[in-house]
Amino acid sequence: MSTTFPENSWLLDRDELLALYKPDVEQPFPPNCGIRVLSNNPSIGGYREFVLLEEGLAVISSDVQYSEQVKIEHPDRPIVKFHFRLTGGSSINVGGGNTFSRVADQAGGALFIPSAVSKSEVAFAGKHEQSITIACSAQWLMRQIGAELDLLPDSLAAYARGEQKEFFYLPITMRTGISQAALALLSCELSGQARRMFFLSKAIEIMSLSIDVLMSERNKPEHLEHRISKLDYEQLRELRRRIQTDFSVTLKVGDLADQIGMNASRMMVLFKRLFGESVFDFSQRSRMEFAAKLLEATDRPITEIAFDVGYDYPSNFTTAFKRHFGVSPKAVRQVSPQK
Repeated sequence: MSTTFPENSWLLDRDELLALYKPDVEQPFPPNCGIRVLSNNPSIGGYREFVLLEEGLAVISSDVQYSEQVKIEHPDRPIVKFHFRLTGGSSINVGGGNTFSRVADQAGGALFIPSAVSKSEVAFAGKHEQSITIACSAQWLMRQIGAELDLLPDSLAAYARGEQKEFFYLPITMRTGISQAALALLSCELSGQARRMFFLSKAIEIMSLSIDVLMSERNKPEHLEHRISKLDYEQLRELRRRIQTDFSVTLKVGDLADQIGMNASRMMVLFKRLFGESVFDFSQRSRMEFAAKLLEATDRPITEIAFDVGYDYPSNFTTAFKRHFGVSPKAVRQVSPQK
C-alpha cells in the first residue's frame, strides 16, 4: 500500500506527524485515507494509525508499548476528540505548568483543547497503551445531531455551533458496546477499502453510543445541579494549584473547599468530572510524582523526601510509592542519573 497522507488535512499537518513518527513498511489503508506509523522514539514500540474516514470524522488507533517513561508533546488542532483508553493509563497536562491529570484504564471522555493551549502526556515505563480516539469537526457533529443539539452538554453543543472557545472535558462511561467496538478496531485484520469501511462503521457505532451516554447524563437531576461554569473551572484549577503548593501539609477537603469558596460536596463532584480523578487521587499522584523527581534529581535521603511529601513514617511512604509506581523508592534512586 502507498504511504501517502494528505499534506494539510483538517485533522493534522503531515509535517508535524512525520516529525514524531515514520511510516510503517506495511500500510493497511488506501492512499490519502490513512497511515500506520511507528514512533521515532526508541522507547516506544508498536504503532498508531491515523485514518480520515469522511469529511470531518477521523480515527486514531494506538497499540503501543513504553519501555521507559516518556513525555510526548501532542501537536493539536481545536477539534473535539472522543478518547477511549482500554489499557495503559498515563498522565496528561493541558495548558503547561506542572499539573497532570490521570488517564485511567477503561476510561472515556470527550476533550476540547483550544488552539492556543498546549497539551503533553507522560506515559509510564512498562505500560501497554491500547486506545481509540475519534476526532470530529464542528460541522460533522452539527450534521449528525442537528435539531437535537440542546440535548447535548452545553460545551459540546457550543462546539457544534462553532462557539466554543474554552477547554472542556466530558467523561463518558465505557459501556460494553463502546469497549467491544474499540477492541474490534484494534484487532481488525482487513486492509484497503474494506478496512476503511470497517473503521467507519465502528467509529459511527462508538460515536452514537457516546452521544447517547452524554445526552442521558445531561438530563439526570444530579448533572443539572453540577454543570461546570467558567467560574467553577477557574476555582478548580486554583484548587489543583493549592494542592501542589506544599506537599508536606495534608489538607482536609473542607479546608480546601473553604479556600476556593466552593461547597465541599460540589467541589469533589466537579473536580472528578473535569479532571477525571478524585481530589484524593490527584493529591496522592502529585505527591508520588514529586517524590520520584526528587529521587531522580537529588541525592537527598529517602527519609527526608518522605517528610517532604507528607509522610511521617518512611515505611508508609515506601508502601505508597511502590503501590503507585510498582517499584520502591530505593530502586528508583539506584537507576537515577545522580548515581
